Amino acid sequence: MKSRMLFVFVLVIIFSAQGVIIISDEFTVDFTDPNAIREHTVTWTPQKKVQQTDEGLVFPNPSNATSVDFGLLTKPYAIGLSWRPTYGATLGVELTPLGEETKFSGGTLHPSFYSVYVRYSPDLKNWSSWHALQDKHPDWQARKKAGIHQFYIQLQVPHKERQKYNDYFSQYLKMDVPWQSDEEAMVKWMLTKEPDFFKKHIPFIGYIQFLCEASMWANQPLSQMKISIGWGVGGLHSLPKDESVYKNRDNIPWRYKSPDTDLPP
Repeated sequence: MKSRMLFVFVLVIIFSAQGVIIISDEFTVDFTDPNAIREHTVTWTPQKKVQQTDEGLVFPNPSNATSVDFGLLTKPYAIGLSWRPTYGATLGVELTPLGEETKFSGGTLHPSFYSVYVRYSPDLKNWSSWHALQDKHPDWQARKKAGIHQFYIQLQVPHKERQKYNDYFSQYLKMDVPWQSDEEAMVKWMLTKEPDFFKKHIPFIGYIQFLCEASMWANQPLSQMKISIGWGVGGLHSLPKDESVYKNRDNIPWRYKSPDTDLPP
């Protein structure tokens, strides 16, 4: 299930517009449904020990006090606009169910403790490091009261990392091009000047990818992963010389990808 909200605020100024576009996305990966897993291209390890069942992803074992090191990776999700990527995003992840305490001879076993990370890329080939999402309920009692695993992060690209990219953009704005605000076209031009630019700089967020890790206890399923994404773009918007290059571009997220990556946009 996925919902999307788009808010556009634009002030027209003769030949250009100053505006802000804010978008909120929300969707759920249902691990009880193999079709949903394929749709979101979710992969996990260890594949042979953690199984997909009607209850979700489960590590089956006769002993509840046995665990396995579990890792789950989502596909990359494109955000931003096809003509303007974003520099920041607010991300949230919820994992359900929480799980139940298990009593055994050695004491009480609390449910699996998850860690969630995110990374971002401009081209699906070059990536930032992994950033840890903050656990809203880091201790067991707070998590038990909330009844859910909840994580969040305010992801932001440092201005220092964008400086050289902005220098190229300033050069591009002085050129005679079909649409000066088309950063997809600007990126393609920039890479003709400096083909390895993204190896040295990650100046914006075009794609995000999530990683979940846990010491997964036996017989405690992971049924759903709910992801919420909020981001915005703003600034001066130059009108295109040819309106056809602008048509339907707001309805498409960032789509540039490196020619030598196997990952789909």
